[in-house]
Amino acid sequence: MPQAEDRSPMIMLLGRRDEPTDAVRDYSNCLSRSLRRQGVTCEASEVRWQNQGWIVALVKLWKESRSWRGRWVVLHYTALMWSRRGFPFAVPLLLQVLKLRGCRTAVVFHDVYAHAGSGWIDRFRVAFQEKIMRHLSTRADRAIIPVPLERVPWLLNLTSTIVFIPVGANVPSLEELARDGFVPVPNAISTVAVFGVPTWPAAQEREVHAIVQSVRHACGKIGELQLLVLGRGAKEAEPLLRAGLSGTGVRLRVDGLRSSKEISAGLSSCHVLLFVRGALSSRRGSGVAAIACGLPIVAHERASH
Repeated sequence: MPQAEDRSPMIMLLGRRDEPTDAVRDYSNCLSRSLRRQGVTCEASEVRWQNQGWIVALVKLWKESRSWRGRWVVLHYTALMWSRRGFPFAVPLLLQVLKLRGCRTAVVFHDVYAHAGSGWIDRFRVAFQEKIMRHLSTRADRAIIPVPLERVPWLLNLTSTIVFIPVGANVPSLEELARDGFVPVPNAISTVAVFGVPTWPAAQEREVHAIVQSVRHACGKIGELQLLVLGRGAKEAEPLLRAGLSGTGVRLRVDGLRSSKEISAGLSSCHVLLFVRGALSSRRGSGVAAIACGLPIVAHERASH
């Protein structure tokens, strides 16, 4: 990767924007700021395939990358960033364009697990995604994976070009807030934080049920408490949460989408983060954000990955 004396900006290559928030772009921005402190500047480039179609997008990338020879290009990868239905057919072509232009390439895999459904198309999608990720990891000059390498099911050969780097928090840490004069003030009432709820109906219902059961149990043990729900999907899940907590001593506060500083301030005012989205791991940005804000985490008791 570039050294401080290398003045050529690094390129952050991004695909389709997620709405209403985009965790990958947040990560890219945080990474760029951190690299800047090390003397490495970054530029962002977007491949607008979802608006222009893949042929036009690849032609534009070919033209834009004319001046990128010898520079590092970091391709940020999730399957849905590069495809509508989880079949990222064109990503190897992106990498090939960069190779032909003489770029040095790194791929950041933001999610290395493809979760299968019950249908044959779901199983085919998983197999296809794993094949694409395996191809990218062997063809790129560097592959960056956010979980320990031995826990990646599709990774066959370990080489020095494949490295494990946990994700960082996409929100400011307590230390960063303190530099701006922020002093955390815990809520007077015991407060449990939830950072992010799925918007997909089946996943939303399953996760809200787990949240409600957990908070009800805690309320029965310690008495009155508050549940603070932040981030994406919070407002959409509010009706289910209110219905599930009706008649309990739980106060529900739904802040929803906020600025990164407001998220950090909200988390730091709580007493614990409740994480029910599977096993906590080094790829879970919401869990990492809680740690950065000084929160203990309650999660499933099983091996993480």
